[in-house]
Amino acid sequence: MNKVFAIGRLMLLEQVRNRSFWLQLIFIPLLLTLIMGIAFGGTSSGPKQVNLAAADSDKTVLSRIFLAQLKKDKVFSVATVSEAEARSRVKKGTVAGAVIIPAGYSESVVSGAKASVEVLNTAGDSSAVLLSQVVTGLTERYSADAFAAAKITAGLAAHRFGMTTVTEWEESFEAADAKWNPPPVTVDAHTVTRSLVRGRKTLAGGFNQSSMGFTITFIMFMLVGGAVTILEDRQKGTLGRLLTTPTGKPTFVVGKMLGMFATAAVQSTILIAAGRFIFNVDWGRDPLPLILLMIAFIFSIASMGILIASLARTASQANAATPILLISMAMIGGCYWPIEVTPPFMQTAAKFIPAGWMMRGLTDLITRGYGWDAIWLPGLVLLGFGVVFLTAGVVFLKYE
Repeated sequence: MNKVFAIGRLMLLEQVRNRSFWLQLIFIPLLLTLIMGIAFGGTSSGPKQVNLAAADSDKTVLSRIFLAQLKKDKVFSVATVSEAEARSRVKKGTVAGAVIIPAGYSESVVSGAKASVEVLNTAGDSSAVLLSQVVTGLTERYSADAFAAAKITAGLAAHRFGMTTVTEWEESFEAADAKWNPPPVTVDAHTVTRSLVRGRKTLAGGFNQSSMGFTITFIMFMLVGGAVTILEDRQKGTLGRLLTTPTGKPTFVVGKMLGMFATAAVQSTILIAAGRFIFNVDWGRDPLPLILLMIAFIFSIASMGILIASLARTASQANAATPILLISMAMIGGCYWPIEVTPPFMQTAAKFIPAGWMMRGLTDLITRGYGWDAIWLPGLVLLGFGVVFLTAGVVFLKYE
């Protein structure tokens, strides 16, 4: 076992100490993720704030309370501007909508007259319904506060021969509003796995698609490239000298596989972390299914690399064929675009390559929100690919 770990450790160190590893297998996939993510919509599964303009033409305690509560909603990024500027920004489309509190708002609320808040939406913006719902909720909340304040001041007036002050009304309003924190009624939310019928219609896009796709593509390049070093060791005579020692052929192959696993673990961790923290891609709620699926994929591609190394005569021959093979697999497997938008024959072909099953599993985990049920079939198929590739590779591999 010590020799296995020594071979694996040497391979890992050679990779991470090589500048081309960081340039070709880390920087380039991140750059392509950015470019293609923007090209496919630039959105991810993470939360995105909606830009709003807010105008307070009333400038009273009640209007300030209204805007302060609106700004607490993390969904919105609210910029306070004049009424004219708010209307202008909506027309120009620089904000998704605007909330305008008209002059006389507070007076209408205090007197019990009809008070209104104006909401403007950019035509075609999907956040229009959300904004209207939030503002409607706030107006209902403050209507209840105003009703409570009116009852309180009416009680005070009954003991003072009809005399109350605006300040007392505002204090009563604020006291009633404070009862909403925490809210008197809470929502007990439960996450429910999407149905297969509805979930399968959800396609990956933006940074979700590009982060998954290029992570898988460049892991394949690294793993197959690592396996090709077997040919380089054979051409240089390193392998022959190694086998003259008490190091057996299985020890050498297992050591190489271990080195490829370790290098792929480093590479995938960096690319997934970058996707999460740079591109705001949610790589699943539970990391364990993702880890297990990634292990199965790495095993299948590392084994495929061993098979390629066993069939190629020279390292140059393998290096020439590898880009064509891997890019074709990535395209057919749905790494560059959702497989669901491709012709039926490509969707069928994707079932015969590891990249297709890996993208299927990742899309179910990340984009469609499935859990463990998303990885069992892809994981087993990937392990099956790995066993077949590795068996054939070991049989045909030439050590001399």
